[in-house]
Amino acid sequence: MRRHNVSSEIQQRVRRAITNMYSENAHADKMQPEDVLHDLQPYLKQEVLQDCFYKGLMNIDYFKHNFSKHFLQKLSMTTHEKLYSKDEIIIKEKQQRGFEPSIYYIAQGAVEKYIEVGKHERVLQVLSAGQCFGQYEFITNATCGVHSVRCTKNASIYVIRLDEFLSLLNSGKFNEEREKFYNTKDRVVFGRELKTLKLS
Repeated sequence: MRRHNVSSEIQQRVRRAITNMYSENAHADKMQPEDVLHDLQPYLKQEVLQDCFYKGLMNIDYFKHNFSKHFLQKLSMTTHEKLYSKDEIIIKEKQQRGFEPSIYYIAQGAVEKYIEVGKHERVLQVLSAGQCFGQYEFITNATCGVHSVRCTKNASIYVIRLDEFLSLLNSGKFNEEREKFYNTKDRVVFGRELKTLKLS
C-alpha cells in the first residue's frame, strides 16, 4: 500500500482488518497477499482503491488546476484500474472500433507513444509512473487515437473514461467545473493550445 501511496489512516484500518482476519483464520500462515486484499470487506477495499485513484487524479495537472477536490473525489469513484502486459497495445492509431476517449494515468510501469510511418514505427515519447496520456482525445471527444500507445513494462494504469466524467460533470452539481471543461475544449479545438494547457 505504501507503493500506491495509500493514506496512513486507511493503511492502519487495513492492518487492523488483516490482524482480525489472521486471528480468526487457522490457515492464515498460508494466505497470499492477493488473498488478503480479496478478503477485505468490500467497503474497505473500495476505500483503498478510491484513495489511490484520487491521488492519481491529483497528479494530473489538468485535473488539479481545473477541478475542485470535491469533484475529483467523486470522479475517483468512477475511475478504473487496468493491468497491461509488456508489448500490449493500449491505443491503436486511427482505430475507431472499441475506442473510448479516456485519460490514462500510469500508476506503475511504462508505455511508449508512437506512430506508424510506412512499414516502420517512430517512437514519439516514453512515459513512466506518474505521467499520463490521452488528454487531447479526452477533451476533444475524439473518435480515435491520434497516435498508438504500447506498454513497454507491465503496467497498472488508472483509466478515467469521458462518458463517466461527463455524466458527473453534467449532474447539475458542478457548474463551475462544467464551464471550465467546455472553455478548455474550445481553446483546444480552435487554438490547439496543448502546451499552454499542459495536455498530452
